[in-house]
Amino acid sequence: EFFPGLPQQPTAMSDTESASIKVGMRMRPLVKHEKGQQPCMSISGQQIDIIHANLSAEDQEQYEGQGPFAFDMVMDSSDKSSPDFVDNNKCYELMGKPLVEQVWQGYNACLFCYGQTGTGKTATMMGYDDLGPGLLPRMLGDMCAKADEMRKQGCKVTLTVSMLEVYNDDINDLLVDRDKWSRVNVKTRVLPSGVIVQGACERQVS
Repeated sequence: EFFPGLPQQPTAMSDTESASIKVGMRMRPLVKHEKGQQPCMSISGQQIDIIHANLSAEDQEQYEGQGPFAFDMVMDSSDKSSPDFVDNNKCYELMGKPLVEQVWQGYNACLFCYGQTGTGKTATMMGYDDLGPGLLPRMLGDMCAKADEMRKQGCKVTLTVSMLEVYNDDINDLLVDRDKWSRVNVKTRVLPSGVIVQGACERQVS
């Protein structure tokens, strides 16, 4: 899918801002029901562009003049034979590992994955058997490995996890059995320092 309205040229940012927010785009391969279709996007460096010649006449008119769209990171996972192919491991090295390193330097970090149904969010975030682990299990694994390393150096490290789902404007606690969700009162509070979540179950992990 492509999304008109994204900035067509990179926006100049200071070093601090550049380190704070990174936006990546990952192109998945065609799925079974899409086989035989012509691609509608191409990748060049850290930009994607619309292949207008492969669009229908109606879409050509609608997206005339759109693109190219620049990102901090563009990952091509559409063709395994390509030398630029990005698998789940490389995706983690590019987008996930830097966040883990920032956390151990004392910063808050957030990984947000957006896309319409079928665009590959689950494959990227969680992974599949044939793709390997996604970003989240790799990030948690590296967090635990670093914690063990610090403990061996004499540090006291505690890792605490909450797992929440936002579905139809309801917040569900995934560390609580589904049949007990109605008894859980998870609320968000907006404070001057940011948004906090109250009432969620927490578990220590190692």
